[in-house]
Amino acid sequence: MTNAKKIEHREHRIRPKLVDMSAYKKRDIPILKGRYLKITKLWWEDFWNSELASAVDIKSDGQVIYRLATLIDERERIYKQAKKDRLVVGSQGQVVINPLYSALLKIDAEIRQIEDRIGMSPKSRISLGISLTQAKKSLADLNAQLEEE
Repeated sequence: MTNAKKIEHREHRIRPKLVDMSAYKKRDIPILKGRYLKITKLWWEDFWNSELASAVDIKSDGQVIYRLATLIDERERIYKQAKKDRLVVGSQGQVVINPLYSALLKIDAEIRQIEDRIGMSPKSRISLGISLTQAKKSLADLNAQLEEE
């Protein structure tokens, strides 16, 4: 007999508890104040109508969501401008790719970080312990669905 701990008591085996998002209620969509592009406004509505938004605490997380909306809006504005002039004349008269593309890369990195913090990707939801309704389907449910088809 070994003195090994049971699997569920081992520290590296501890799994975060999943939060059932269906238990949270839908709320009114907060107003996006300021001048934003149409695509940003559509993203804002889609986010607040998603199951993920039902677990967001507006008082503590609201500023993060507003910042994400602002970054998304700024990214779209920069992209539209960079797309118009993909190549520009450099300081030595040579043709170079528009420097706005490097700004896009930095904004994209910041957007990804915020999205991961609030659980907007499947991997980040798992690490945060967030379970959306569709993610809770068991293997038996999936097999039953395949047999019906």
